[in-house]
Amino acid sequence: MFSMNLPHGVCFLLSRLRLAGFRADVVGGSVRDALLGMTPDDYDITTAATPEETKAVFSDLRVIETGILHGT
Repeated sequence: MFSMNLPHGVCFLLSRLRLAGFRADVVGGSVRDALLGMTPDDYDITTAATPEETKAVFSDLRVIETGILHGT
């Protein structure tokens, strides 16, 4: 089984979403880089939560809505 060492911030985001009842996973280039033995520069997270639900989960934090118009 493959596992990644994730930075604290990524673990925090995944945990917060999952505790709120939403599926959340690390995807994209960071997974590719880890599989190739490289340290990822950034991390993409996918979730079943809608943008509105995601904002509610993180309502105690500053949320930058860069993709909100695109549903991300």
